[in-house]
This record gives sequence, C-alpha cells and structure tokens, in this order.
Amino acid sequence: EHTPSHIIPIHVGDPALSSALSDALLQQGHYVQAINYPTVPRGQEKLRVAPTPHHTVEMMDKFVADLSKMWTQVGLELNPSQKGECSGSCNYCKKPNLFDRLTSRESCDIPNCPQVYSVAAAA
Repeated sequence: EHTPSHIIPIHVGDPALSSALSDALLQQGHYVQAINYPTVPRGQEKLRVAPTPHHTVEMMDKFVADLSKMWTQVGLELNPSQKGECSGSCNYCKKPNLFDRLTSRESCDIPNCPQVYSVAAAA
C-alpha cells in the first residue's frame, strides 16, 4: 500500500490476527500498532509500522525476521498470489503514483490529498 509518509501500513485484513501480531511483536521488543475497525473499514485491518532514522539496519532486519516468522505462525501467507500488486495509483486520490520520478503532484482537486502535502513538506 503506497503512502506519502514514513508510516508503512501492512494489510492484515483480520482484526484478531492484526491484534495478535501486534501483541507478539511487542513481546519481541517491536512496537507496532494494530489498526482495526472503526479506524479502518472492516476487512482493511492493518499493522502500522513507523520506522525512524534511529532504527539501524540490524534492528530492521530483526523486525522483518520476527514479523515473517509470526506472520506464518498465525496462518497468513507471506506472498499471496492475488495480493501485493501495486495499483499504480495513490490510495487516497486514485491519481497515478509518481514515485519513479521522486516527485509528487503539486495540485489535486481532492481536499487534503496527502501527495500534495508531501510536496509542500519537502519544499
């Protein structure tokens, strides 16, 4: 899922599994929030990962290893064939992504489009 901020959403799609993963990761020292209904629509449950410049490569590698292990332990597939496809557009305004040019749109008719704000913040 594309996002204009540093926050990385990881789609889980099940509130119980999302909470279980969050709890298990916390036991391993990783603070990852489960985002469930009513914050997101039912079926859109996800984990909220917020990396910072203070996270080392080793810390990130450990997180990925721990998440991968726990992901399969709760019965989720690591690479489901029908999911994980890039839509090629912003999830918010549905306009094409411009990540390949490291730029974003500077105008959008949709109020509060995050891609417009990311351009303003970078300027």
